Order: sequence, then C-alpha cells, then structure tokens
Amino acid sequence: MNLRLFGISHKTADLEQRESFILSKNHINYITDLLEKKFSDQLSSLFFLSTCNRTECYMICETEQTCRDFFLEIYKMLDSDLDQESFFYFKAHDDAFVHLCKVGSGVDSRIIGEKEIFGQLKNAFKEYDEMGLISNQMRDICDRAFSISKFIRNETKIDSTPISISTLVLKLLKELFENPTEQNILLIGAGDVATNIIKNLHKNGYKEIEFHNRTKKIISISNSLKLESKPLNKINLALKKNDILISSINSDFPIIGKGLIEENLKLRKNKPLLLIDLGVPRNIEAAVSSSEFVYLYTLEDIENFSFKNLTERKQSASHATNLIKEMVADSIREIDEDNVKEQIFITLSSILRGKNESYISQLISNKKIADVIIEDFDIEDDLAHKLTAMDNKIVISMIKEIARAS
Repeated sequence: MNLRLFGISHKTADLEQRESFILSKNHINYITDLLEKKFSDQLSSLFFLSTCNRTECYMICETEQTCRDFFLEIYKMLDSDLDQESFFYFKAHDDAFVHLCKVGSGVDSRIIGEKEIFGQLKNAFKEYDEMGLISNQMRDICDRAFSISKFIRNETKIDSTPISISTLVLKLLKELFENPTEQNILLIGAGDVATNIIKNLHKNGYKEIEFHNRTKKIISISNSLKLESKPLNKINLALKKNDILISSINSDFPIIGKGLIEENLKLRKNKPLLLIDLGVPRNIEAAVSSSEFVYLYTLEDIENFSFKNLTERKQSASHATNLIKEMVADSIREIDEDNVKEQIFITLSSILRGKNESYISQLISNKKIADVIIEDFDIEDDLAHKLTAMDNKIVISMIKEIARAS
C-alpha cells in the first residue's frame, strides 16, 4: 500500500499557526499544474482536507521523497515559515490508513467524536474525484476508511452525546446570557457549520436570526420555514440591531475590522456586542478584542468548552483506536490479496492467450495447476510462490474467465 500523507493540525499547532497553512479553492489551479508539470510520473492520486483544525494531503506515491518534495512545493506556495519538523507530520502505509480512519471517525478531532469532520472528509474526497485526481487504489482505500469510520461511530460511545460546533455555540450563549433566546443574532456564512448553527438555534427557541452571505442562499429550517440570506455588504446596517455576531465564512482575510465595530458601538450607544469567530483563517480582526464593550470568542475559545466531562469520550477514543488498527490490518490483507489476484490474472492472461481448448481443458483438470504453469512457462520466483499458495478453485475460475474472453 502506497498511501502517504502530510499535515498540520490542532495537535501540532495553535490557531494562528494553522492559519498560515490553509488551502482554499484559490489554490486548485496551482495544485493541478504542479501535478502535471512536476509530479505526473510520481503521484497517481491525491486530495487535500482543509478544515478549521487541520490541513492534510493524502496521496498515492511510492517513495517518501516524493511526498516530501510535494510538501515542500506546497510549503513554498503558501509562503510558510513554520518549522517543518515541529509543526508538520508525515505518515505512510498502515499508519496513514489508521490516521485517515481516526480522522473520519472523530477520534483525532479536537472535539472527540464531533460529527462535522466525516462530512468534510467525504466532501474533500468528492471534490478531487470530480477533478479526476482519485485513482482506483485511493478510491478503494477511502471507501474502506469511510466504512470503518461509520462502524466506529456506531459501535463505540465516541459520539453517544453528540458534540459539534453548533452545540458548543449554544452552550456558550447559555453561559453568557440570562435569557439567551431573547437575543438578536446575526450570522455570516452559509456553509455546513453556519447552516447547522442556524438550524440548532431555531430548534432551541431562538427566533430573531438573520444571516448574510456572499451569494444568495436559502436554508430550510423546517418544512414550513425557510430563511433567506441577505447581502454580505449589508453587515454594517445589521450590526446596529443585533447583539450577537457569529461568523463562519471562507475568507483569506478578516471581513470584520476594528473600525467597523467601533463605528457600530457608537451607533449602539456602547451596548455590549458578542462576537463569535469560527473562521480559519479568522473572519474578525484580533484587534477588535481591545475595544471596550466587545467580547470576542475564537474557535479555540469555543472548543475549550468541550473539554469538560470528557472521560468517557477519551476511553471510547482509546477503544476506537484499537478497533481501527484491527480493521485496517484486515483491510490491508484484503487489499494485498486482491492485488495478488490481479497480478496473477494479468500474468495468466498473457501466457495463456492463444492456447487451444485442449490445452486449457487439460490444465484445468490437473490437481496441481500451479506446478504445471510454472513448469511450462517462465514465471518469476515471487509470483510463482504466490500462484502456488493460491487456492486451485480460484486459479481455475481465472483460467475459465480468460478462456471465455479469448
């Protein structure tokens, strides 16, 4: 198995450091050009996963050097100055497969067992698949990883009491306000995280909600209720009447600055304003926190609420990790067996092409087919050993299929 990966995550870097190594859709053209011009013969498949807590690249390549060389190209492109040995990790083969499953199941998440990561992982895979960058080998590995991730979530208690960004936001609001549902809420963004927050807020009794987005978006809250986005350039007006701003939008630069907030504080007559920044990179300038009457919470501040009463989740994560290693070992054995079968089938197709029916019939009737093939044809020792170890019925089935195709 030639699965490899490199990455940076909440386990190796803080929010500010992770912000300097994020891939967005703006980088897609660079990546495809890089693959075509420098790595076409070395990298057969890859996809990037870029979330608020991690940026990782999964790839199929034969050598560690190829993985390192590709990493350096991305590192230079992002103009990163992070120490490569301190902040980044590299994994290969079984370790990479195990890591992929731990990410998909939420075992490796900052919020253990959080649900968003599974959808983000599948969406990342789908995006690169639609670009034609997913090989059959990568597809097989990822399909198995998705199945293992689902199994882990269903069979362990890792998400028995579901925790997500949206539930943590609700928890924060309940701790900060005596009557949180009476507050006016302005939300920026219409992605998965923002959509989940809007739906969760409404479900828990929050009625005064409006959201802004770059493009028009309609979110179905229920069968009878839909919420339509307002233009992003109308945020200034919206801030005057809202007590809480929650921002979760993809942007390379902050969209809320200190000047905008201070201007609105005057219009609000210094009525306190709660800002919740869920963006990575951050959507709100850090300098905003120095303004009086402003309370700014970043993603890491929000996630700190999840670290209470996590004993059971950590125990489940340990159990889940052991299960993942066992299931990955089984999957690798299956993949190796399939590869051997494919290798033998290709060899048999080559050496038996053009052989008459009489030869094929005699060959199939022999109880030691492998010995006859090895004696009659020039086959490499390693493949001969694999052929000898293979069940006679499987070999017969292959020969019959080859005969029918001829």
